[in-house]
Amino acid sequence: FLTKSGVLGDTSVHSFVDSGILPQLLAYLLAFVAMGHLMLLEDVASRKVYGGLAMATLGLVAAGQPALGFLAFLGVMAAAAVRAFRKEFKGDQEEDALWSREFWMFVGSLLLVLGAVHITWQTSVPVFNLFLEPFAPLLTWAEGATGLAFLGDLAQHNLAPGTDLDRTYHVVQVPLAVLIFLLIGLAQWLKYKNSDIRKVLGK
Repeated sequence: FLTKSGVLGDTSVHSFVDSGILPQLLAYLLAFVAMGHLMLLEDVASRKVYGGLAMATLGLVAAGQPALGFLAFLGVMAAAAVRAFRKEFKGDQEEDALWSREFWMFVGSLLLVLGAVHITWQTSVPVFNLFLEPFAPLLTWAEGATGLAFLGDLAQHNLAPGTDLDRTYHVVQVPLAVLIFLLIGLAQWLKYKNSDIRKVLGK
């Protein structure tokens, strides 16, 4: 999406220029996200309700308001996910023990996700300009009312990724990599279900 839509055309040499297919790409992407969320709901009526609301938000995308449509879509999908979590998923499963291999593999997965979110955030900073553009008048008014300069910066919707790689990526990614390496070393000594930490430390 980032390559084909042209959103990063001014900031990345690997991206195409804007070819006018952003609404179409966004509609395709959101349609598949909606299908995944709706499959979490077992109740057919709930699927129809949330599916209809999702289609209505895709109508905003087709009408040339991709940012507002995307934000509305996120709201609908968040509501569907919360409903599915509260109604469909039963909480009778036993929690993993603190010193089990499963728990520390889960922690390692969270660290990988955190690193991926950081890289995605830094790469996609220009995308947020699209979401800020419809709110530019509101942000300008808020800057005048509060005197907060950063609201004026947001109103200009001219965000760009950092050029200092040490501050942009290395400060976050290197500590995450060290933690992941430590977890790899620790987790191989742990047993599934539970481990005696004294025996593990003795090894």
